[in-house]
Amino acid sequence: MNKQDTQNRRKKEILLKKPRVSAVLGACGQVGVRLVEALQARDGYEAVWALDKRPWPDMAPRAQSRTLDVMDEQALEAQLRHCQATEVYHLASMLSAQAEAQPRAAWRLGIDGLFHVLTIAHTLGLRVFYPSSIAVCGPHSNRNPWPQRGYNDPQTIYGIAKQTGEALGAYYVQKYGVDVRMIRYPGLIGGTPGGGVTDFACHMYAHAQQNQPYTCFIDPDTPLPLMAIEDAIQGTLQLMEADATQLNEAMGYNIHAFSATPRRLAQRIQSYCPQFHISYQPDFRNAIAGQWPERIDDTAARRDWQWTPQYDLQKLTEKMLASRQEPKPLT
Repeated sequence: MNKQDTQNRRKKEILLKKPRVSAVLGACGQVGVRLVEALQARDGYEAVWALDKRPWPDMAPRAQSRTLDVMDEQALEAQLRHCQATEVYHLASMLSAQAEAQPRAAWRLGIDGLFHVLTIAHTLGLRVFYPSSIAVCGPHSNRNPWPQRGYNDPQTIYGIAKQTGEALGAYYVQKYGVDVRMIRYPGLIGGTPGGGVTDFACHMYAHAQQNQPYTCFIDPDTPLPLMAIEDAIQGTLQLMEADATQLNEAMGYNIHAFSATPRRLAQRIQSYCPQFHISYQPDFRNAIAGQWPERIDDTAARRDWQWTPQYDLQKLTEKMLASRQEPKPLT
């Protein structure tokens, strides 16, 4: 065993002896708020820190929060030392549609921010979670199903950054022994959407809840893999709790729940809300969605850490529309 391997082993031994403390970067985003809640439910209030450039939302549950820019590497390291973190969930990023409007800023946040996190994780011996995305697919990727280890040729700055992030995470695993774990999320439904191509699904449910018509920016017959945000959070925690010796996918794991077109989603909603009206005006986001997979092969995740989603389209629709407003009678 060389000197580097000995140091990595000692860091892992120290980490295993520490109480688990989680730091969530980008905590105010669609996944971050829900993840903070889930971590608090598992480990307690004192064991979770919510870190973001933005203040913690007033409407969100109480949390230990700090305003922090992941681009400030020194401040980030100081904060992680202060809170005695043992694991970092690096969610800070600019999502697909938003990133196309600000490619340079999106790249810096996506790649330089990840470099900072991985460098600090190596120094402090932290476990890292990094979310990748179906956006790493491109026009020549297999789409039905998208395999665990397939050819990817992303055509957006978000997808290119995520593909680079996967490779960078795998590099830190191989080169420095950092414990980096990654999931490729499909389109997520729930929470507050933040500028992604699959936000249409969140918007569709939100408009139906309020008995308002909706104009969808994706073609009605474009199939896409979708998932309840609750399943994404549960899968994230499952992966982070898994025995490292059982994990075989250094570039990240595919996970899948169900696939649906906007038309099918709308029809399911209309079975609960017959008055819901939808129209379609595809824009530039439709071209991006057309490059993404119809269905995902998640056999590896099911095999290695027993991934199983809890929500299909029917169950998710029931949950999303449970609190819908009843239409007001016409006067």
